[in-house]
This record gives sequence, structure tokens and C-alpha cells, in this order.
Amino acid sequence: MHISEFGPATIFVENFINIQPNQPSNMWFLGTGFNNSTVVCINNRILTKTVISLDGTLATVEVPQDILTLEQQLYIFLIDTRTDVRSNIVEAMVTFIGPKKVFFSEAPSTLAARGRHILISCFPKSGSTLLLKSLCKITGFQNWPMVFEYGGNEQDLFLPSIIDAYSMDTITQQHVRATDTNLRLIKNYGFKVVILTRNIFDTLISLHDHLLSESLDMPMGYLNENYRTLTFEQRLDFLVDVVTPWYLNFYASWSQVNTYLDSNDFLWITYDELINDKNGTIFQLLSKFGFYDDKEKVLGSLAELKSEDTRLNVGISGRGRRMLNDCQKKRIFEIAQRYPDIDFSLILN
Repeated sequence: MHISEFGPATIFVENFINIQPNQPSNMWFLGTGFNNSTVVCINNRILTKTVISLDGTLATVEVPQDILTLEQQLYIFLIDTRTDVRSNIVEAMVTFIGPKKVFFSEAPSTLAARGRHILISCFPKSGSTLLLKSLCKITGFQNWPMVFEYGGNEQDLFLPSIIDAYSMDTITQQHVRATDTNLRLIKNYGFKVVILTRNIFDTLISLHDHLLSESLDMPMGYLNENYRTLTFEQRLDFLVDVVTPWYLNFYASWSQVNTYLDSNDFLWITYDELINDKNGTIFQLLSKFGFYDDKEKVLGSLAELKSEDTRLNVGISGRGRRMLNDCQKKRIFEIAQRYPDIDFSLILN
């Protein structure tokens, strides 16, 4: 990948956008080796709105106004965000001529480093907020959502958000199923994955309590205000029939993770493990992924977390078995039998 020319002037290429001369905040780059996973990096800032020509010889990007206003020297290179291949670096000086800005090519500089990323792929109501805040506290990594939008949408990984965080250390908490696309992004961008699950009976009761007091929006199914007018038994019937299939689908999708990811790149954790031995479980996670081996520092950071809101509600294991009736539990087992090759014992015990 190599940049041969760049600038703010007008350039015309067939089947490509036109950069107008009166828009100097747009820049173009001519070179070789560009592709649809190539983006521009300016002063260690990845710009997601990079456009590559069909023949892979021209890239354009809109340079954010704050970069032009605040910084007089721009260090620019192009990077393939899937393979980490980078172009040569060009250095631009920004000089002001009236209201316009003019770029001058200069010399090369340093590269931006690839960040480290942890993805907590979790059951809703599995203690994931507790895990997220604990990991952020210990590591100093930034809580960085990588979803297009929350609400009732599936929380699939969103490529522009991944690219925005390319050079950052991040922790992401999302209800991500192991689809081919999500697994490809996880592998291409070097995520370490925590798969966090919980006993399905306890999960449904915890979710039931959550939905009565907070938002009805969830990725597992559609709800409206009518849900809150139902009887307790009717509400649980609804969750068993509508929501349980999503949970089992989530679990089944991750059951084959070892065929996609190296064993050092993922770890299964249960809610009970996290609650009953938070310190040991989190230290095991960080040690496995090669982030921390200082247990005393981990314990010290966790001790400081006690007063923070982790959205952990009742959290009593075994409630689900007691509160769901026999017909509801039987229905859950029947749904699980739709996956005869999947061992659900971890969540159906």
C-alpha cells in the first residue's frame, strides 16, 4: 500500500465522487494497494468516512474541522484495518490563506498502534454491567459500544465503531450472537471474547423484574405497555415463549466458538462464577488474555468499585426454578430440544 500523491484540489475519476475546489477540508490520495477496508489515519485518528475508488487507486476523506483548526501539522497514512498493513506516511502543513486552508507535502513520521479490545458477549441480566465496570476500573480501558443503535435492535458489531476505536484500548458489552459476520469481525480485529451466561430460569425471572421497572426495549423480542397489564403467570408465559428462543439461539451460536477462534482468545464465564468469586473470576480472565498478572492490583481496583452502580438486582440463584411453574419449565426444555446436538446443561441445570 503506497501513497504517491495527495492534495485538496479537484480530481475526477469515472464512477467516483467529485471533490470540489471550494471544499479544502476534503482530501484525496492516489496510490496503490487500497481496498474497501482501507481508511485514512490523521494524527493517530482513524477516519471512518474514507471512500475508495472501484479500481483501488484513489481514496478520499473528509478531514474533521477540529483537526484543521487546532493542529497545524498533519501526519497522514492509510491503513488496512483488517490486516494492519499501512502505507507510507505523508506530512502536511496547514497554512491559512484567507478563509481557505492549503496543504503542503513534507516528510514522514510515526505510526499509530493497534489497540487491545475485550468483547463481553452476554445474556441480558447476567451480571454483565458488573463485569464491564470491574474490567474498566482495573485496566483503564475505555467502555466503547460497538453497536449501530440500541433499543429493540440486535446488537451486532458495527464496523465503523470498530474502526473508530482501532488505536484505543476498549471494553465492549453487547448481546452479540456468534453469527458469521460477528465472528469474522472479532477475528479480523483481534478481540478477546468473554461469553457470559446464566441459568435460564433465573435469567427469565430477573428479566421479568427488570421489564416491570425499566424500559421494555430489548433485542430478544418486541414488547409494548400491554405486557405490564398481564398477570404474573401470563408475563412469564410470554417470556418463556417469546424470549427463551433468543437465549437458546445465543448459546447455541457460541457453542462452536472453538472452531473459529483460538482457545486463548475466548473464555466462558457464568453469572454464578462471577457473583460467588468475582475476584478470582476476573483475575482468571485478565491473566488468560495476557493483560494483567498482578493479583494484588486487581484486588485493590475491585475494592474501589463497591460503591459504584453495577445494576445488579436481586441476583439470587435458584429463584427461577421456584417461581416458574412446571408447564413453563417443561416448555423451556421442549424449546431446547430443537437443538438436539447442543449441550445446554450449563444454563439448564
